Amino acid sequence: MPHQQAVFHASRPLLRQGAYRALATTANLFARESAMDELAHLVGMDPLAFRRKNLTDERLRAVLEAAAERFGWGELQPAPGRGIGLACGHEKGGYVATCAEVVADPTAACGVASLRVARLVTAFECGAVVNPDHLRSTVEGSVIQGLGGALTEAIDFADGRILNPRFSQYRVPRFADMPA
Repeated sequence: MPHQQAVFHASRPLLRQGAYRALATTANLFARESAMDELAHLVGMDPLAFRRKNLTDERLRAVLEAAAERFGWGELQPAPGRGIGLACGHEKGGYVATCAEVVADPTAACGVASLRVARLVTAFECGAVVNPDHLRSTVEGSVIQGLGGALTEAIDFADGRILNPRFSQYRVPRFADMPA
């Protein structure tokens, strides 16, 4: 995105804060990619086509196209209870793109649909790779941590107390949660 503005608003949080894997990258990338999807929707373009039209960074374009091709972008269409999406970004010399198929279970408790990521394809490029197995494990671990933050992880509070203060009570992704 060639024309962007980043603004910092100081706050006084009640709880201590720490970095989430990549400092503010996670939140900033989520905001940028959400805006890209909204803009694509406003002009009636496919999200992949919109990004391709506006990307000037060749490395970012390459990971986006690799993920979309391997995912089969365009072959699967959104349907009731199923959505597809993609996102891409870069930070500190690493370029990443992910395509996802998400399924909603409308029969979940309290009338709120529960979401499950059925399938993911991630392309990552960081330059020269010394140990491909280590890099694959790192990328897969990052994806799993992202799934946890998006779908299951939460600190629950009541009356000023944390209700799930132990790791045994904190819901992280499990093997059953892993997408193809």
